[in-house]
Amino acid sequence: MNRRQIEWNWSDPEAQRAFAEWVGFPDSAATERETDRVLALTGVKAPSRVLDVGCGTGRHGIVLARRGFAVVGIDIADTFLEEARRAAEQAGVDIEFRLQSGRDLAERERFHLALAFNHTLGFLDDEEVVAHFSGVLRSLVPGGRFFLRLAGPVHTPNWPPAEERSWGESGSRYILSRKTCEGSERVERNIEINTATGDIIEFVERQRARSMSEVVDLLQRSGFVQPECFNDLDGSPADEYRFGVFICERP
Repeated sequence: MNRRQIEWNWSDPEAQRAFAEWVGFPDSAATERETDRVLALTGVKAPSRVLDVGCGTGRHGIVLARRGFAVVGIDIADTFLEEARRAAEQAGVDIEFRLQSGRDLAERERFHLALAFNHTLGFLDDEEVVAHFSGVLRSLVPGGRFFLRLAGPVHTPNWPPAEERSWGESGSRYILSRKTCEGSERVERNIEINTATGDIIEFVERQRARSMSEVVDLLQRSGFVQPECFNDLDGSPADEYRFGVFICERP
């Protein structure tokens, strides 16, 4: 058996493959509904310019482009970007997709909306998050809106959550998953076993959990104002136990 360990990083091709195969992305109907809610909550209308931050396979960007928005998508996962380019071509829409992080954006005052959907902040320290958010802010026009929906662990008063174990299978491959907590981090260990090839890959993912007030502070340190916090896309009010969506503006 050939065994190796990979520290989870979105820029790693193996991590991208594992996510696409074992987790995947929502279907087109769900993407349409999500886009409807983003536009309803932000009030942004076509033909505004949109920056899709962490665009993945481009699913939201393609829907927005079809609706008359001008879209640029950025991500650090090259595998997802290749799929996004193919999907945009098949959809007949013109979207610029770039291998890039928010902190490296060169645009100044270009976009009316920055969309970061199911965004993981737990791999970055506070200064890295501020640099990332600051780059997004600079790319927005004054009064431009930033829509952030979190993915990954969040820190609430009932932290830490109970240990979770699960498993899945696909053909000759099996995956065993265990989620635990160490301090303020959630540690997820996924072991993928391929009985046909004899390969075993252990993915170790460490994400820091942040509270609602910590995310608001990071947004404000980056220069954003008037942050609104919601439980989720339905627009229900957030509280210290339930939160996941943040909307704020560039002054």
